[in-house]
Amino acid sequence: MIKEFEIKDAQKLADMFNASDEGWPGGFTHGMPITAEMVVEERKKENALSTLVAWDADEIVGIIELTEFWRDTNILYVAFLNVVPSRQGKGYGRDLLKACVQKSTELKGKRLDLHTWSGNMKAVPVYKKTGFFWVPKTLVHMKNFIPLIMNVEAAKPYFEKHDWYQTFKREIRVEEDDLDGVFPYFWEEDDDILSVVIDAESGGIAEFENSSFSVSQKAGDAFAGNPAKLEWNLKNKTDTPLKVNLVSRGEKGIQIEKRESLILEKEYETIGEALVDPDIEIRGKEEPPHMVTTDIVIEGVSLSLVSGLRVKRPIEVSSYPEHLFLPRGKHEIPIILKNNQKKRVESVITCQNTGETHTFSIEPEYTEAVQFTIDAAEEGDLQFVIDGIPFVYTLPVRVLEGANVMQKEKEVILENSHFRLVVSLLGGETSILDKRTGEFLSKYM
Repeated sequence: MIKEFEIKDAQKLADMFNASDEGWPGGFTHGMPITAEMVVEERKKENALSTLVAWDADEIVGIIELTEFWRDTNILYVAFLNVVPSRQGKGYGRDLLKACVQKSTELKGKRLDLHTWSGNMKAVPVYKKTGFFWVPKTLVHMKNFIPLIMNVEAAKPYFEKHDWYQTFKREIRVEEDDLDGVFPYFWEEDDDILSVVIDAESGGIAEFENSSFSVSQKAGDAFAGNPAKLEWNLKNKTDTPLKVNLVSRGEKGIQIEKRESLILEKEYETIGEALVDPDIEIRGKEEPPHMVTTDIVIEGVSLSLVSGLRVKRPIEVSSYPEHLFLPRGKHEIPIILKNNQKKRVESVITCQNTGETHTFSIEPEYTEAVQFTIDAAEEGDLQFVIDGIPFVYTLPVRVLEGANVMQKEKEVILENSHFRLVVSLLGGETSILDKRTGEFLSKYM
C-alpha cells in the first residue's frame, strides 16, 4: 500500500532508514542511527511537494520524495527513492514510482525527472517501465513525460478506459535512449491505441495518434535570419469527416503565420515557414530551444504540437586562440569560420575595425580559417560581417597585462599568463586551465 507520509509515523520511517544501510554505497546512516526526532526535524526543513511511503503490514518499507526541479518549476523531480534492501524485488519501488507519476499528473507537471548512478543499473528497467527515458550522453538523467501526456485533453478518453501502466508497451533496454531526437510512448488494449511521440528538444508533443486520428508536426533546420520549414500531417482514421482548426505561433524571435480551418476526410498535408530573426538569441544545449507551437482542435478536442528549434548562425565565427588575451602589438590571428548549413558557401568576410577583407569558400558543415592582422593596442571588440548575413559578429580582445577579465557571450573569463578560469553564467559551472600544459586542473565543479 502506498500512502502520503504522516508525521505520526516518524519512528517507522526512522526504522526504515536504519534498515537501509547495506543498500547504499558507504552505508545510509554512516554509523549514526536515525531517530524519530531526527525524521521530524528533517521533514520541517524539506520542501517536498509529496512524500509517499510504501507499507507492508505495519512497517514502512520504502519512500519516494517529489520536489520541484531546480532548473524549472514546471518540471517535477524524484529527489529521493529508497526501498529497504530486504524488501527489494517485491514491487515496492515500482509501486512508489507509479504513485509518483500519478501524483505528478495531479500536480500538472509537464515532466518528471530523476537521476541515478552508473552502479544502479538494476533499477533502470523499473524506471523505463514506468515511463522514464535515459537522456543520451548523460550520467543517467532520466525524463518521464507521462504526466504531460495524461493531462492532454485528447488523451484522457484512453486513460479513462485503460490502466496507463498495464497497457504501456515498450521494449526495455538497459542503455541510453538515443532515438533520433524523440521519446516515443505507446499504449494498446482491446483495439484501442494511444501513440505519443515527444520531441526531445522541446519536451512537447511532436506526434499524436489515437483510434480516431493522427497529427504530427516536423521542423527543419533553423538558422538566424533564414526561414525554417515546418510540415504538418493530419489523418482521419474514421469514416466520418472531422472538423479541424489549426493555429501556429512562435516565441520571441520566431514569426509564423499559419492558420487553417478544414474538413478532414482522409489525409491532409500542409507546409509553412517560421521566420527566424537575424538577432535572435543563440542558446546553448543546456538551455531550452526556441519553440514553435501549433494548437489543434479536432471536433472540439484540443491538443498542442511543439517543435524545438535549435537555432544556429548559418556561419559561426570564432578565433584561435578562442579567448583573445593578447600582448600589445600586431598579431596574425586565425579567424575560424564554421559552415553549419548543408550547402557550400562562397562569400566575403570583413573586419569592420580595420577594413581588412578576405574571400572564402566552405563546404557543407565544414570549417575553414582565415588569417587577420590584429593590433592589440587597447581593449575592445573586433567586429566582423559576412556578405549576405545580416548580423555583426563580435569577438572581444583584451591586452594581456597581469590578470585580465572579459565576458564572452554567456561566459566570464579570467586569464593571466599561466592560467585561465572560465565561469558559465548558466548555473556557475567552472573550469580552470593550465595554459602551460594545456590540461584542466578542474572542470565543471
